[in-house]
Amino acid sequence: MKHQKKEDGTWNVKVRVSHKRDVAYISTPFFVVKGELNRKYEIVDDIIQTEVTNYVNDMRKALIELGVYVESFTAKSLAVYLKTRSLRGIKDKNAEKDKRLENKKELESSLSKLDDAGKKDSSGVLYSDVTGGIASKLVTCLLLKTIKS
Repeated sequence: MKHQKKEDGTWNVKVRVSHKRDVAYISTPFFVVKGELNRKYEIVDDIIQTEVTNYVNDMRKALIELGVYVESFTAKSLAVYLKTRSLRGIKDKNAEKDKRLENKKELESSLSKLDDAGKKDSSGVLYSDVTGGIASKLVTCLLLKTIKS
């Protein structure tokens, strides 16, 4: 919004939520400068536009998941729900990243034990291509099994 320019010369990108002829706004984690806007204060920077579009699409998916229950919300309560859900999504993504890092550390530790025991085999090669998920757990199990034998 034109009148909400911050002292540092940026604007926070807002998402407008309209529901039952009522309007509410959601602040996003995105900020733009004058050069990234056109005369109508629309985003013209492709990178920021893509990020904002992805952010809004995640909110649309949340609305679809609500189904008919969306009718029990007001515009303001819907905005709060969507904002809370988007923040939870950010936390979930960070938790996934932390879990992948934890798995990687476990694998590095297991690989180090193999090196120390002189029992390194082709499992070590497989490890270098795996960074997270079920595959890393499988490799960890294989590595630990190799260490025990």
